[in-house]
Amino acid sequence: PGNSGGPLVDVYGRVVGINVAIESPSGANAGVGFAIPANTARYISDQLISRGSVTRGYLGLAPLTPTYAQQQTYGVKGGALIARIDNNTPASKAGFQVEDVIVRYDGKSITDDATLRDMVARTKPGTTVPVVVKRDGAERTLQVTIGAAPDTQAVATPNAPAKQAVHGKLGIQVGSVTDAEVRTQLKLGDDIKSGAAIVDVIPGSPAALAGIQAGDVIVRLNNRPVTTAEQLSEISRGLKDGTAAPAVVRRGAETMLVQINLE
Repeated sequence: PGNSGGPLVDVYGRVVGINVAIESPSGANAGVGFAIPANTARYISDQLISRGSVTRGYLGLAPLTPTYAQQQTYGVKGGALIARIDNNTPASKAGFQVEDVIVRYDGKSITDDATLRDMVARTKPGTTVPVVVKRDGAERTLQVTIGAAPDTQAVATPNAPAKQAVHGKLGIQVGSVTDAEVRTQLKLGDDIKSGAAIVDVIPGSPAALAGIQAGDVIVRLNNRPVTTAEQLSEISRGLKDGTAAPAVVRRGAETMLVQINLE
């Protein structure tokens, strides 16, 4: 209690972290403390001293630690599951895909998403690194040139257009991305040429609870490609209640993985 700042030391007096915050149920200086790892603090301080600023490596993707169920789905025991990729980033240019599982980075094993984030952040921008991913049951190596982490990123929010066909199990209304009116109203980019465009989402539905929004484009559902609204309807009819279906979604400049839990 009371150790809300300064160094965090072990029983041998070695600094292992820098205390920065506390979660206190009562407001007193007692609760769960949080600290920046000492090696991270040293890495940052060295850059501040030598260059006056901190530069972190950047891939342009969002990794997750796969759950046990996802490990069975993708045939891995660990790694970092790619849940989102931004367009025109090192990751998209190197050929990474949503649902790839990164298992090695620059020759080192990846056990979870935190390991990957730390390794990428510590890689000097401009460095080309071999990254091994598990995709469709096989490993493949991608060469990626690490970029510099940007300060901000913008995400476009389209206006919802006229409603189309309803898919009961998912709770969404969709239109075809080849429909000129749908493309105009959702402001779909020229790079989106196939998939099922989400026109509306029913509040409280499985899709809504999964975070799917109007303007999203589903390009893959339950490990099957989706090229048209009709194909999405066909796949969704085959989904069983009480199961979870992974969906790959395009949103603005991002491609992300969401899990839809069916009631």
